[in-house]
Amino acid sequence: MNCIKNYTLIKISLPTALLTLSLMCISVCLADPQDSPIPEAQVTALQNNISELNTQISATKKRRACKQIIRQGNSLLKDNPSASNRYYVLDIVFQSQRRLLTLDSSDRNREALFETCAKLAKAPDEYAKLRLKADLLLMERNMGLQKADIKVRTQALANLIQRYRDTPGEAKSLMMATLIAPKLEAFELEKQINEAMDERFAGDLDVIEWRRTHRNHAHFRLIFTGSFTRVDGTTLTFPIDGIGHTCLMFFWSEKAPEFEKQMLAMKKLQSQFPNQFKVFSFNLDELPDAGGNTLKRLDLDWTPMRLAGGKNSQIYRVYAGVDLIALRVNAHGHALLPSNLVRTEVDLMPMEQNLDEPRYLSQLQSLLIGDFLVNTTNTPNKSPQTAKSIPAEVLAKVQDCFTAAPLRYRLTPDQALANYMRAEKICSEAIVQYSGAPDLWHLRNYKIIALIGMWNLASEPKHLESASIEALTALTEKLPAGADVVPR
Repeated sequence: MNCIKNYTLIKISLPTALLTLSLMCISVCLADPQDSPIPEAQVTALQNNISELNTQISATKKRRACKQIIRQGNSLLKDNPSASNRYYVLDIVFQSQRRLLTLDSSDRNREALFETCAKLAKAPDEYAKLRLKADLLLMERNMGLQKADIKVRTQALANLIQRYRDTPGEAKSLMMATLIAPKLEAFELEKQINEAMDERFAGDLDVIEWRRTHRNHAHFRLIFTGSFTRVDGTTLTFPIDGIGHTCLMFFWSEKAPEFEKQMLAMKKLQSQFPNQFKVFSFNLDELPDAGGNTLKRLDLDWTPMRLAGGKNSQIYRVYAGVDLIALRVNAHGHALLPSNLVRTEVDLMPMEQNLDEPRYLSQLQSLLIGDFLVNTTNTPNKSPQTAKSIPAEVLAKVQDCFTAAPLRYRLTPDQALANYMRAEKICSEAIVQYSGAPDLWHLRNYKIIALIGMWNLASEPKHLESASIEALTALTEKLPAGADVVPR
């Protein structure tokens, strides 16, 4: 009976297995050509053909070249209907059809363009940048067919902006919309668009540069952002390495008239308001020492930063635009950037009026560093004292380095930095001495906050790296409830 039973199972399962295997083979044969991407070389060659259109002088040759690109692109799309990168080819066809329509404004070319637009508009969000112009063209056509009034057109534009929210094409959609909204007299929508750009793309260099070029704003908000190398090779990244401090980004060139006079005027302002702002020097001449010798000669304690590309850099185009300018960046990393129509030299008066109070800066720094996390009133309950516990006098010695609020806000940056350095030294030595203590996490937490304070006040990223290492070490240990807040 067992033999018969086994034979029956084999007899039944064999056709099933063969059928399953056949279906798998068919599936693989059908899926492979569809899902495989169009060879990158073919896509690149097609894109290069568009670039070569600009070299053509004859309108006839341009039309012929456009048609050839469209045929090649459509052929690739026909052969690869489900290719993962087909939208790049579709965009190339779209670009060529737009160019062709300007050369031959026929109904046939127009219909073909809108047919491509409809296909491109179905692209998923990861291709949002590619589909945006197609969406805009479709929107404009639909509004024209409906003979829509300004109110309907404004709502359609608002809907399009919403569609691109949180996609790679959001910034581009806002930039395009801010050009369309004034033509519709949609002033409230234009205001909302500008607010969205301020809020969501204040640190986007491409957006800032575009706004300076295309919009005639007297001022607009932005975040000073970028990574720069000091002359000692240390990389500072803004806004994070300047957070909690008023910073002055001084762009200058030795070719600018009276550049030394302006530097000395800034030096005078520093002496009048000590410890209220840091100055970072960006020399535009790409000098080997980043202008350090000039700063020493003028007795300036500024931090010389290297600016790769000098006047050819995007940083210069976005934040400076002239050979001598001082950009004030507040303690949150934000700045008001003058437009191209304003300020060709350093204007010190507004800067003086907008400096933050030292105690406000100290309070902000203390909060950002996390002093409150290691106050005795905010630390988790201690474990019962044992012979292996850290002596109370050691913990008290460390705690004395952290001045309680509000007295903490009266300390100068130098005084606060000295306290953090002292705390870090005590903690480092005690961690070695009491490495087996069950409450060692107290010392690690103090050390982490001290290192963050040293990083913030001295603008030394190495201290932040050390704090990260200490935090990771702390999290490998079993900690009581709440003791993991500081390292996390």
